[in-house]
Amino acid sequence: ETEDVYTLADLRGRRVGVPWLGHACGCCAYCRAERENLCDAPSFTGYTRAEVAGRNWFELVVPRERYPQVWAEFERLTGGRPGGGLPGEMENPILTKSGEERHIVWRNAVLGGPGESPGTISFGIDVTERRQAEADLRRSEERYRRFFQHAIAGTYVSTPDGRIVDCNEVFAHILGYASV
Repeated sequence: ETEDVYTLADLRGRRVGVPWLGHACGCCAYCRAERENLCDAPSFTGYTRAEVAGRNWFELVVPRERYPQVWAEFERLTGGRPGGGLPGEMENPILTKSGEERHIVWRNAVLGGPGESPGTISFGIDVTERRQAEADLRRSEERYRRFFQHAIAGTYVSTPDGRIVDCNEVFAHILGYASV
């Protein structure tokens, strides 16, 4: 197998990405040679290097028909239109080989200087579990808020020294107040 080696000058003006890498297998020849970015069995999007070779990775993991808003933003950012320009950070969903949607925060930098054809370098951080935990926390807080506010018993929250910091309407009425 031939080895693809590029210099920074070779990459200027080209989009280069390894979006399928998340967790390297640790067993293949690339991983054993400390070249995990070339791993043949990554577990991020599920595609092997051979399946991605020669294809536009963005079209593969961000299908235009499923994510038209992501494509519109990508084209705005890369097409030189007013308001364009690569942001330092952006977030968008991607689709794995198995059909699972993952949420990725991309960190981006533009390569090249004045008069050069610019290139970009980007890396993504999978924030899917964090976004799910945030959504779960919001749902849990809403359930707690509804329970607290609508409980038929007087309910309150206090500091360890007994100072009341919150209470529901029923507790306020027990103490003789018209409202919280």
